[in-house]
Amino acid sequence: MKITVDSRDRDLMPIFKAADQTGENEYILKQLKIGDVVSSGCVIERKRADDLVGSIKDGRVFNQALNMTYSDDLPFLIIVGTLEEWMPQWNKWSNYQVKLDDNLIYGAMASMMTRYGISCAWVPDDISLCRLALKIFKHAEDNKVGVPARIQLMLKTRDRRIDVLKLLFGLSEKQAAAVLVAGKTLLGVMQLKSDVLTSIPGIGEITAKKIHELALKEKPFGTGF
Repeated sequence: MKITVDSRDRDLMPIFKAADQTGENEYILKQLKIGDVVSSGCVIERKRADDLVGSIKDGRVFNQALNMTYSDDLPFLIIVGTLEEWMPQWNKWSNYQVKLDDNLIYGAMASMMTRYGISCAWVPDDISLCRLALKIFKHAEDNKVGVPARIQLMLKTRDRRIDVLKLLFGLSEKQAAAVLVAGKTLLGVMQLKSDVLTSIPGIGEITAKKIHELALKEKPFGTGF
């Protein structure tokens, strides 16, 4: 895999190499517009616990979250360190009237996950961050990702089968990608049961009937396509 590390986070380079048990990955140092580490269609933003506290105070974390959602890559936020050592110091140093506590911190994280669709994780140190990041990248490379993630990756790579489904059945890109994820191949799509098809948002009985009618008329696709 090619793993790109933001040049402003060059301290991660030797840590990644130490965490990399295969030694087969290529590491590139480059200034990134979004995130701190990018690979295999995923972007990871590293937040130290003290930086997280500060960015929640000034609202910067939500602007960063919004920017990550504009990226074509799957977004991840990984927090490094513990809040216990930083919150008391921050509340002592800060000029803000509102003091931070666990409710504000976890509320911000919940917002990141539910409003912005960003997967969040908490690790004790940078070596743990790098080990987790390598696992995320490997799973993405092997297509071991959830349905929404697979849809996003298909759209990013412009899977030509999506265009076929759009043309045949008048589906949107996301609908076509969701149908393809369910069927795995175009032939598999033709063989999906009606209740599976209609469980996909935007796919009704009429579209399901069109798909089945085409399957009955002819087998337009070879196996595995």
